[in-house]
Amino acid sequence: MSKSNSIYITETDYQVLDAVAEKYSNYSQIDLLETELSRAEVVSDDEIPDNVVTLHSRARVYDEGTSKLRDVTIVLPDESLLGDGRVSVLAPIGAAILGLSEGQVIEWPMPSGPNRRFKVIKVLYQPEAKKK
Repeated sequence: MSKSNSIYITETDYQVLDAVAEKYSNYSQIDLLETELSRAEVVSDDEIPDNVVTLHSRARVYDEGTSKLRDVTIVLPDESLLGDGRVSVLAPIGAAILGLSEGQVIEWPMPSGPNRRFKVIKVLYQPEAKKK
């Protein structure tokens, strides 16, 4: 799915997202998130590279389908609000870029149309980096 196949998830994020996947097991796109979790390399919170998109990270993303840059913050489903840049991890762009590093590109199936390609340009904020 991604140009470089490696994605990273913190131990904390993995536990939280595993619970999200269970809670939203009837959600139509949950299998995509579960696939990403299963292929991720799980690392301790203090070992995650600063350039990786984690839960609650803010990232600048290039959407090749719209040819636009977007700044998004990846959040849990109940934390997202329309129009403020917070994107649920269950939304296509949220699930797609979680675990990606700056420069990585991923092609992601969209629920109502063709696949889209997203590129992580920059991780603007990562909560784990702030703690280091």
